[in-house]
Parts: sequence; C-alpha cells; structure tokens
Amino acid sequence: MYDYEKLKNTLQTLSEEKHRDFHRKLVPNIKDNLIILGIPVPRLRKLAKEILSECDNIDDYFACVGHTFYEEIMLQGIVIGYLSCDHRKKLHYISAFVPNISDWAVCDTFCSSIRIPKTEKQSFYEYLSPYLYGENEFAVRFGVVMLLQNYVCDEFIVRTLDTLKNIRNNQYYVQMALAWAWSVCYIKYPEQTLSVFAEKSLDRFVQNKAIQKCRESLRITDNDKKRLLSYKIK
Repeated sequence: MYDYEKLKNTLQTLSEEKHRDFHRKLVPNIKDNLIILGIPVPRLRKLAKEILSECDNIDDYFACVGHTFYEEIMLQGIVIGYLSCDHRKKLHYISAFVPNISDWAVCDTFCSSIRIPKTEKQSFYEYLSPYLYGENEFAVRFGVVMLLQNYVCDEFIVRTLDTLKNIRNNQYYVQMALAWAWSVCYIKYPEQTLSVFAEKSLDRFVQNKAIQKCRESLRITDNDKKRLLSYKIK
C-alpha cells in the first residue's frame, strides 16, 4: 500500500514561500480549494522519478493520491508522463488525468513530460483529435500543446498546419496555445507557415499574437521580423 501521508509530508518539506507567491501571480486561475505549496517543477520531476522507482504497483499511488495540494495534481501528471508501460495503458492514464487540468501550468508541465514512441506517433495524433475540437478549455490546450511539441516535423507538418487552421476556439488559453503553436511552425517551417498567414483566415488575435511571438524570437532575422508585420490582421 502506498504511503500517502509520507508523500504529503515530503511535499510540504519541499515548499518554498517565494515560489508560491511567484506562481500565484504567474497562474492566476488556480482553483480556490487547492493549497499551493510552492514547489519548483524540477523538484517535482525528481520526486516523480523517486515514486516510480520505489512504487511496486503504480496503481497504488494513483488510487490514494489526493487533490489537497496544487502540486499533487502537477506531480500526478509528471508521473504519468514518465511512466513506462504498454502504450494503451499509458493512454488510459493520460485520459484519466486530462479532466484534472485546470490551468496552463499543469497542462504544459504534463505535456512536456510525455514522450511518444515513434511507433505510436500516428495513432497518438488520432487520439488527440477529440481534444482539439472539444469545448473544455484546458483539454483543447492539452491537444494543441502536444501538437506543437511533437508534430511540427517533416512527417506531420502539412497535417499539423491544416489541423491548427481548423481549430476555432475563442477561449483565452486555447488561443494563446494556438499562437504559440503557429510561432513554432513559423520558426521551423517559415514559408509554409507564411502561406497560411497570407490567407489571413485565422482568428485575428491568434494570428497577431503568433506574429508577435515570432518577432520576439532570437531565432528570426531582423528582415524576417519586418516582413512579418505585413501579415498582421488589422
């Protein structure tokens, strides 16, 4: 049986007041019923690896872990991301966790923890589809962030651009993720992405924010930054 009380005590010892205050400002929409301890993500990642190495049956951990602390939720996502198991079982854990995502930090930390086997990239793309076109703000963001982190590549770029074009969602954290995704596409595939910007068919906020993000990048030349201004939607 997993020692949940020991985990709670460990989390409390890792708490940092300055980080707690900083995170509250950075992520203003954390649920009011959650206690924020203020634990840096690198420490949570280290703890996740310890849990996986010490726990004989990871289902014991998932069965008893609670939602008292904000960091408990983030930790669960990291554990799932790091978990080595059958791909279908991994999808089961991912699907169970997505409804617990209620802010961008948990979403993005979770996404960055997941590694998709090369043999499963096609099937995982299909798995993401219901999230991309759903209504839950952070479930959609999960899908978009997984796309930008894993599918802006030669094999998938045409499909990814087409998918991003078809996501119509006016929720703030979805739109910010879409802008981020388009900026990543531009940095890696500038001409293909510009052809989409030239259509000016994207949501105005998304396209203009994407261009802003591109122009803030150190990986883009000054000339290209100037050229991008002509693609802004007025």
